[in-house]
Amino acid sequence: MKTEHDELRFRQIYVEITNVCNLSCRMCPKTKRPPRAVTPGEFRHILGEIYPFTRYIYPHVVGEPLCHPRLDELLGILDETGFITNITTNGTLIGEKGDILLRHPCVRQLNFSVHSSWENETFSEGYIETLLRFADSRKNALPRISFRVWTGRENANVSQILYHYGKTGEDFLSAPSRYATGGALKLWENTYLNSEDEFVWPIMGESENRDIFCRALRTHVGILSDGTVVPCCLDSDGNIPLGNIYSESFADIIESPRARAIYEGFSRRKAVEALCARCGYSKRSPAKI
Repeated sequence: MKTEHDELRFRQIYVEITNVCNLSCRMCPKTKRPPRAVTPGEFRHILGEIYPFTRYIYPHVVGEPLCHPRLDELLGILDETGFITNITTNGTLIGEKGDILLRHPCVRQLNFSVHSSWENETFSEGYIETLLRFADSRKNALPRISFRVWTGRENANVSQILYHYGKTGEDFLSAPSRYATGGALKLWENTYLNSEDEFVWPIMGESENRDIFCRALRTHVGILSDGTVVPCCLDSDGNIPLGNIYSESFADIIESPRARAIYEGFSRRKAVEALCARCGYSKRSPAKI
């Protein structure tokens, strides 16, 4: 059955509430932008502008959402305004911020990105165990928990997660490719393991391919913490600024000449922006959950 949200233009909008992260992982780009966190007033303004276009907010582009000093207040605003959020986090602050996440009905899903912990000394000992205990406490309840391992199924964290939930790693590793291309293995009710091969963030100066299709400006769009609207969540430094939501109408920004050119270019299976031509994400299968 279709809902009101299904009739809106965007499936989700990425609203970067902070570009600050407490880790420095190999696979993640390091933004050149000054550190910044969205204020509650700015957040309300953004939500008012995008309300006619979506009800789903993903509170990141780069940065760790749980690092926001007023996270509780921002989630309260989402509760008030009827938005739903899927939060992608490295999970290192779940002991400190977990209770905040659980008391807000707007939080539909938590994605724990555990790609890099096995090779990153900045992760504390017992990190995965802490996340597993948190997920166990939510069995059969919302929010959903998704363990994301986007560096291949052979990642050491995969074996640990599967062992904990009584799944056999052998079955997972030999399972159909859907588990390696955006498929989700159900570990428990409302608890999943999502495995993907690693992707490379688009970087200016790399080789390009103009013959691609992307859902940017069709199903999603991004808003950086300084208000810059970008076509998607992979434009981590605002290389394709479409306008600024703090000073311009969001409706006008997404219908601007540059935005229309991007949209119409992808309709012809052509990337009109240099950054888009250097992005390999369009080759990946969309996540199933």
